[in-house]
Amino acid sequence: MTNQKYNDYLKAIGQMVGVDRLHTHMGRATAATLFLSKGMPINIVARVLGHTTLRQTTRYARTLNKDVQSAFDALEGKM
Repeated sequence: MTNQKYNDYLKAIGQMVGVDRLHTHMGRATAATLFLSKGMPINIVARVLGHTTLRQTTRYARTLNKDVQSAFDALEGKM
């Protein structure tokens, strides 16, 4: 199966369940975010994803809301 055909299937499934723009790269972004949120170093995540630069990896990494809240909570305790 070609990547395009796979994406066509994902798009159809997404439309059925009300998710716009469902595609294979969403899985890469999700994996990168989960790996980083669990403490995996970004250079290891980059290697897992087959990236040659960290810039490629940071494009996929998403900041999780709970991580932002935790950072503010930690900062508040130091003030």
